[in-house]
Amino acid sequence: MAEKRLLKDPSTGTAYLVESLRLWYFFDKAAACYPVVWDYQTIHEPISSGRWEPRYTYWVSSTIYIESTLTICPGTTVKLNPYTSIDIVTGGKILAKGHPYNYITFTKAEDDNCGEPIVNAPPGHSDTAIDIASDASWSCAIQYCKIAHANTGLRVRRSLAAPIAHNIVRDTCTYGLRLENCTTDCHNNLIANSGGYGIYCSYLSYSDLTNNTIDNCSYGILSYAASNVNAYDSLFTNAYYGVYSYGDGGGMYVDHCAFFNIPPEDQIVGADEGDNISIDDPYDHDSTFGDYYLSDYGVGVLGNAGHTQASDAAVGLASEVFTLRAPDEVAVSEYKAPVTWSKITYKDGTPDEGLVAIGYHHSRTDR
Repeated sequence: MAEKRLLKDPSTGTAYLVESLRLWYFFDKAAACYPVVWDYQTIHEPISSGRWEPRYTYWVSSTIYIESTLTICPGTTVKLNPYTSIDIVTGGKILAKGHPYNYITFTKAEDDNCGEPIVNAPPGHSDTAIDIASDASWSCAIQYCKIAHANTGLRVRRSLAAPIAHNIVRDTCTYGLRLENCTTDCHNNLIANSGGYGIYCSYLSYSDLTNNTIDNCSYGILSYAASNVNAYDSLFTNAYYGVYSYGDGGGMYVDHCAFFNIPPEDQIVGADEGDNISIDDPYDHDSTFGDYYLSDYGVGVLGNAGHTQASDAAVGLASEVFTLRAPDEVAVSEYKAPVTWSKITYKDGTPDEGLVAIGYHHSRTDR
């Protein structure tokens, strides 16, 4: 798309590589937005820190180990070679905090649907897009990220201060989120199309898994030896098992969750139950149990339904997009939905923001 030319400054003799885009790129049916990504940077060892910005696409050609701070700005695209990962180790910290309509994207190197295309990119999924080790910093943050085309989307082996929140994780071979030997909350994530587990927990303790939507994964949540782990206000669709808990520990408690296209006997296995229901229709559904706001948006793709077009969450093939839409004015408290589904004022005094009652959601945008 960009035109490249070598120009020579006659006054100095210096040659410059000049890249340009024709004006029509920003008009006439073009889906352009600022900043324009001009080129990609190849990232490999040795690297221990950095600041990655949306003006570049970052190509992780081999596994890198972050021992200081890696900051990734909203709108940045990161592409990973097969069998590679971004490992956060020994005091290292990753701050990957996008914005509600300006996500950070982690995908495979051969994905040409976002960022700058990688010439002759090797085919295949990455190993673990982000791996936070047990000795990494507690202040790592993963929020408003799209993570796709990996064996494991995100692996966390260290208790984190901030919840893993508002992410879209899709098309992983085995694990969407993998949480081990830690205390970490997961709030408002959309996890879809995992060959194994939406959220895999091993020795997870004192953690809340709230307002997540997990679709088309063999296991929605698989928990081994959980201790005081709560799954609240989440939507599980199209799976062999909804929540499966086993092993010693203080257990897992499942309350106020909805299940679609999962056999009743396999919706909750081995966990303590509160008030949960099976639903006949997960799309923009309104019942005494709340609003779910999944919608196929008329084209057969999973989405958040409402009145205002909010964001396109495409990662990978264009035919596999998630259409995210702002919901109607049905509110929930920060982590646990109220029993009645009227508008509420939050405990800190802030007014109703119109969030959906169960599952992954977006705030309203037409205010």
